[in-house]
Amino acid sequence: MASIARWGRGRQADAPARTAAVPAPIPENTPGQAVGPGRPTAADVRSTVRSPWLGYAFIAWAIGLGAWSAWLTVTLPSRHLAPNWNIAWGGFDVLMAISLIATGITVWRGSAWFPMCAVATATLLVVDAWFDILTSTPGDQLAAAIIMALVVELPLAAACLLVARRRVRRARLLLIAEDSSERTETAA
Repeated sequence: MASIARWGRGRQADAPARTAAVPAPIPENTPGQAVGPGRPTAADVRSTVRSPWLGYAFIAWAIGLGAWSAWLTVTLPSRHLAPNWNIAWGGFDVLMAISLIATGITVWRGSAWFPMCAVATATLLVVDAWFDILTSTPGDQLAAAIIMALVVELPLAAACLLVARRRVRRARLLLIAEDSSERTETAA
């Protein structure tokens, strides 16, 4: 199927999940021909998947954020007392715990959502390590933050990214193998 060939170019929406672990391709239809009652056609899905302008918008936002970050770094004071500091950190840790739970549940169930949850968890772990180190006072607190980052947070983030990458690669290989077997059956 042509949708499998597009899978390698990052168009995962061409293949919604048939089972929890292996996405299946959308049947090829002519534009406007419904796949099922109330379901969009493959052409409809493809037209909503690829948005070059949205890619440019994200790049523009990143450039703007870079300029904003540079301005803040230069103009903000190096020390600031913040109200609700304990609530901010406690809330962040709760969010990280929810992300870890979601990642655990999705990997346990073999869900197609696992790679996204794992990447979100890895991001939160890296952010936690970053802010723990930068907001620690020099001495024992800074040493503990560095050790925690090097022994727990960063290795766990790397493991999340590695396992997510393997899961996506495996799903892609299964789709390619499934497509080649369908082509063989069609040709026979």
